[in-house]
Order: sequence, then C-alpha cells, then structure tokens
Amino acid sequence: MLHGIDGLGVATTAMAVLLLRALPAAAVALVSKGVSAGDRAVVLLLYAALAAWVGRLAPVHIERLAVLCAALGYWVLAAALVAALVRAGAWRRVPAPAALILVAAVWLAAPAALLTGPARAAVVLAGVDGMFSIYSLVRDGDPRTPLRDSLFFLLVDPTLVLSQRARRVAAPGLRRRDAARLALGVAAVAASVALALAAAPLLSGPRGLAVEAPLYARAMAIAGIMALSFYAGHSGVASIQIALLSMLGFRVGERYVFPLAATSPRDFWRRWNVHLGQWLRRYAYIPCVRSLGRRVPVPVADAIAVLAAFGLCGVLHAGVQLLIHGQMPWTVVAAFGVHGCALVAWDRAARAWRARPGRGTGSAASREASRLLFLQFSLVMLLWLYPALAGASASAR
Repeated sequence: MLHGIDGLGVATTAMAVLLLRALPAAAVALVSKGVSAGDRAVVLLLYAALAAWVGRLAPVHIERLAVLCAALGYWVLAAALVAALVRAGAWRRVPAPAALILVAAVWLAAPAALLTGPARAAVVLAGVDGMFSIYSLVRDGDPRTPLRDSLFFLLVDPTLVLSQRARRVAAPGLRRRDAARLALGVAAVAASVALALAAAPLLSGPRGLAVEAPLYARAMAIAGIMALSFYAGHSGVASIQIALLSMLGFRVGERYVFPLAATSPRDFWRRWNVHLGQWLRRYAYIPCVRSLGRRVPVPVADAIAVLAAFGLCGVLHAGVQLLIHGQMPWTVVAAFGVHGCALVAWDRAARAWRARPGRGTGSAASREASRLLFLQFSLVMLLWLYPALAGASASAR
C-alpha cells in the first residue's frame, strides 16, 4: 500500500481499461479467418477472465461500462453513415473547418448531450481518438474502401491519420512478445492510477512531503509525480492497443517515444503522442504552410503554422472540457499557445547559439543544459495546466 492505495482497486481499474480497449480487437479476432479455433477459445477465455475482474468493481462502474458499450454501438452506426457519405463523395465540397465541427458534433456532442456527470465524461474521453480518426477518414478516405476496413481503422487501429494506419505484416496469433507488451501496458496503467492517488493528498496540503521543504522543491516534486502518472497512463493504454493490434498481425508506429528524455519543446512533441502530432501536422500545420505559400519567408511561415497547430490542439482539448463540464477552460488554450511560442522561441535561440563561432552543431554540455532547462519549463507548465486537464479525469471517476 502507498498512501492508503487499495491494490485491488488499482488492479481492477487497470482491468476495466483493458476490457474496454480490447473489445473491438477481440471481436475482430473472433471473426477473422486466419485465427485458429484454439486461439479463438483463448481469446474468449481471456476476455471472460477480464470481465470477471471488472465484475468486482462497484455497481456504478459496471453501469458506466454498459453506457460505454452503448456508445460503442452508436459509434459503429455513425462510422457506417460517414463511410457511406465518403463513398458517395458527399464530403468533397465541405470546407475543412466545417467538416471538423460536423464530425465533432456527430461523434462526441450528440452522445454527450444525452448523458450527465461521470457517464458523460467517460463517453467523451473514450470517443476523442475516434473523432480524430473519423475526420481523417472524411478528408482522405477512398470511396472504394470497404466498410469493414473503415470500421477497423476507426475502432481498432490506434493511429489517427489514415495514411499512417496499421499494416498487416503477419498472420494473427498469440505471441509471447505481444503478451509481454500487453502485460507492460496493464502494469503502466496500474502505476498511473497509483501515482495519481499518491499525488492527490499532495495537491491539497503538505502531507506526504516535509513541511519544511522549500515551496519550489515541493512544487517540482508534485509536478514530477503528475508527469510520471500522465506518461504511465497514456503510454500504458498505447502499449495495450499496439500489443492487441500486433496479435491480429498488424504493425503500427509507436505513440510515445521516451518523451521524458526530450531536450527541447520540438524534441518533446516529436516524442509525445506521436499519432496526434501526425494528425495536427497533416490537418493544421501543412495546410497553413501551403496557404501562406511564398507570401512570407519560410521561417515566418513555419512559426505561424506551428502556432496554428498548437492553437487548434488547445481548442480541441478545451472543447473536450466544454462537453464534459459545460464551461470553456481558456487556460488550456492559453497553455498550448505558450507551448507553441516556446517551441518557436527555443528553435530560434538554438539556431542563434549554434551559429556562434566555435559552437558547431552543439556540444553534449549544451544539450544537457537544454534538457535541464526544458525539464523545469515542462514541470512549471504542467502545474499550470494540470488542474484543467485533471478535471475530466476527476469527472470520470
């Protein structure tokens, strides 16, 4: 136990996350032609075991799982409708901003309007990735694509950009390395829950740290725990998805590439939530650069496009909070804007530093100094942004 954490509660919470993430993949495994009867039996047994763990949760959690399953059914119908419109070419003349608003309204706002409280938060949080994916299908979908492939991309594939979707590289099968990756993902989700519970008393008072500790040191310690919790939870779910997809014979790129080792804002955003970064690059950064064309210098166009991508990212994150709480948290938008400005300024400063005589491409000492400075910046930003981002998580509990 750590700060009164219930180990069984942490484990069952992790199993609940795995159960929800595994449902579409398990369904695909059961209907795929390349899966042997023995493997199908194993899938059924494993899923039944996971369901038994979830059954140990409080009744309110079981009810929430039922709501999420109903939402999954709604998303299947919505995906079929959108795919039919793609095949009919109905989206070709819809401007990109209008298409994104329509997709968000159908995919998230409509089911959220029927729910309240924690159930609404759970459905919105569970459907965010699907909203990004279905927008990619709307913008880049091939009218000749079969419906089953569209549903696979939307409900099973963790990538968010259609051109970056998973590729089949092997026959389906229960391989040891995939099972190990799956177990690692579950352990990371459990660790995230444990860290979040450990950080909770620290946010409300000096408990858990020495009262004499300097304020800055205490704040950095709290931010460090938050960062580890965020990373463990996000990367754990990604590992679960990647492992399940690999069991089906598909390969997909990593979503988190050791972001805690980043040395600068640009380096961090190349490592953190790579799939979302690819989505923002394709649908925000590149269109902005192209629209500017040769009217402005390339560095200026790059800076404007970076700020546009971060601005859209902030609006989308805040929009999720708006759907859950009914209030627009402009702090989230401002925080992402600050991150965008920091990335542009950091790049400019780094280029100026490397241009100085004798600096070359940068020494190991300068990289480590940049890493240390960026770590301080990230922790301070997390302390500012965490209360707004944690609101949705709190609502879902």
